[in-house]
Amino acid sequence: MLNDYITSELPKYNTGVHKLCYNSRLYWLKIGGESKTSLLRRVIKKLSKFELLSFLSTNSTLDSYIRLKYEKKIIDFLYDKGCSVPKIVSYGERYFVTEGAGQSLSMLSKSSLDSKVLYNIIYKLKEIHANGVAHGRLVIRDIIVDVKSSSITFVDFEESILNASDKLKVRDFLFFIMDLQRLEFITINDKIKILNMWTSLSTKQENYELKKLFLILHN
Repeated sequence: MLNDYITSELPKYNTGVHKLCYNSRLYWLKIGGESKTSLLRRVIKKLSKFELLSFLSTNSTLDSYIRLKYEKKIIDFLYDKGCSVPKIVSYGERYFVTEGAGQSLSMLSKSSLDSKVLYNIIYKLKEIHANGVAHGRLVIRDIIVDVKSSSITFVDFEESILNASDKLKVRDFLFFIMDLQRLEFITINDKIKILNMWTSLSTKQENYELKKLFLILHN
């Protein structure tokens, strides 16, 4: 049984995310306990209480096990809503296990990252936002792609925000498009195409917040 296998594997691992294979299927084990608190993050947390700087909101100052339980709650909520998040197949007080869903976007080749994949990323992110959740720190390693089907799965919701403002939803997009520069084959034309996809699916208020954040970040 999967749960018996997970129980036997747990003592082998410390905090963090670990790959498991059971009956030729891939799973990911996430164990709480990692402290992410620092003076800088505490300062950022305080600054985010000001409206102008609310886009700096972070959960990193919370206790690690509180973050883990919160993340599980968000993933379960989004999964029940039919959003593109992994299925949690096992959990305990200090861990949870999700099904593997493909390959990280950060590892994809140029030939695998076509317009369909890019559109699905934006469209599926919009579905998460429509359910009131902002991912919180959307970088390309947190986007999993099934190359055969072009399906998308978002992972790592430690920094997610429920009942998120438009500003925090826009922040997700900005994190994503800025982190795309890690893929050396992504061109400025690709980014323009992605930006057009986003704005075409966004409300007037979201597009307004996008312009404001661009101005704040470039001043």
